[in-house]
Amino acid sequence: MKKVLKVNEGEQSMRLDLYLTLNLEGYTRSYLKKQIASNKVIVNGIVEFKANYKVRKGDVIEITLDEIKRQEEVKPENIDLTVVYEDKSLLVVNKPEGMVVHPATGNYRGTLVNALLHKYGDLKGVGERIRAGLINRIDKDTSGLVFVGKTNKALWFYSRQFADRQVYKEYLAIVEGDFNKVLQGRQYMKLKTYIDRNPVKRKKFAVVRDGVGRMAVSKFRLLSYSRDGKYSLVRITPETGRTHQIRVHLSYLGFPILGDLVYSGRKADRLFLHSYGARLSLMDGTTLKIEAPIEGMFAKFLKNNFKNKDVQKYIQQTT
Repeated sequence: MKKVLKVNEGEQSMRLDLYLTLNLEGYTRSYLKKQIASNKVIVNGIVEFKANYKVRKGDVIEITLDEIKRQEEVKPENIDLTVVYEDKSLLVVNKPEGMVVHPATGNYRGTLVNALLHKYGDLKGVGERIRAGLINRIDKDTSGLVFVGKTNKALWFYSRQFADRQVYKEYLAIVEGDFNKVLQGRQYMKLKTYIDRNPVKRKKFAVVRDGVGRMAVSKFRLLSYSRDGKYSLVRITPETGRTHQIRVHLSYLGFPILGDLVYSGRKADRLFLHSYGARLSLMDGTTLKIEAPIEGMFAKFLKNNFKNKDVQKYIQQTT
């Protein structure tokens, strides 16, 4: 089956694979990349084999598509959402710990996407239905900020900022021990390593020797100690977005996140990692600075173990 598309104004400078993903419902980005690499995409009469080709207004794109098995239908579910920001093109929610972001094989219920499709039905036409406009993802066990594009144009605009590392992000974590032993009196430190899959346990990632894997950069700042000195509240600013980057870096430093059993943390009620803050450019050219207050067990742990004056600003205030 062949499809012919023409690039419109407002879509120029988009990567070819992303453009195709946004304009061809039911096909994943990875599948479309394979079609490009297999010389099945023609741009203005010439085979284009680079997924990162930047499309231009007026480009005529012809792609050969295989008949593929349709993804399992993602059903809307009436699940509470905490919306921390919304305008006509962008939605930002504070995802709770324990919620999967989007459906995957064997897990098509109870996800953030199921909840989004119930409250925002129009998202079914944004990007891949299985992801309903999702711009970024965080782990199931991590809570905090998740960004959603409400239109295909917005999805492209904001996804590009994330991909180009133009979004400032802040995470908060509770780690075991006195983190000042790493800082040695400094206000903050920056860690730059390479990260790759653990060669033995393939679901884990690890710091590897220079030049192997992908570069990962994180900045750390100590915010507070627990009253008994057993824990530290740390702010992390990742400059790259590698899988499990923060968890791997903190474990590598000898300060695993409380509740992170995968990376040697102590058993706890949850993984104490929260995507707290972000700063990015809106489509109207203004800057959005946003924060997602800490809730639930994380907030309770902070109140019970840290000085109120140190942690109050990060916690959801109840009336």
